[in-house]
Amino acid sequence: MTLLFYDTFSCFGEVLSSRVVCDSNGEPKGYGFVHYATLEAAELAIKKLDGMLLNDHLVSISHHKPYKEWQVDQNANSKSCRKKDYSLYVSNLPYNLDSDELCSLFSVFGNVTSAKVMMNNRRSRGYGFVSYSSINNAIIAVSLMNGYIVGNRPLKVALSHNA
Repeated sequence: MTLLFYDTFSCFGEVLSSRVVCDSNGEPKGYGFVHYATLEAAELAIKKLDGMLLNDHLVSISHHKPYKEWQVDQNANSKSCRKKDYSLYVSNLPYNLDSDELCSLFSVFGNVTSAKVMMNNRRSRGYGFVSYSSINNAIIAVSLMNGYIVGNRPLKVALSHNA
């Protein structure tokens, strides 16, 4: 697992160190750290990998924050009563579908707070994300859109891991 992790991230630039965080039994906890030699390499990795599926896991990548800075952010977020978004992962999208069309498809189930088709050189990668402010709208959308045919392709729709 550690070698795969290193290999995945090393193609974006020189890796000074990398580590997959494991529990006391040696099982991966689902996150890790990569320290690049340059900021540009880190930015490229974020740009290319954030939101992708690797080993059937949705990847979320961001710059590391020192613990004290993270703690300040957590305290500010808990006091602000920030709205939670309920996100759906939508795959098997037609390659000509864009974010606006994805939003239109899913807006019939409620207020869509965001809709994004993941693109590569102006062409859909075949998957995207739709977010609702209501868990009920998200659940209804999953139940009615999973298997729904768009452009001769049955959509695969599921609640995202962060929902």
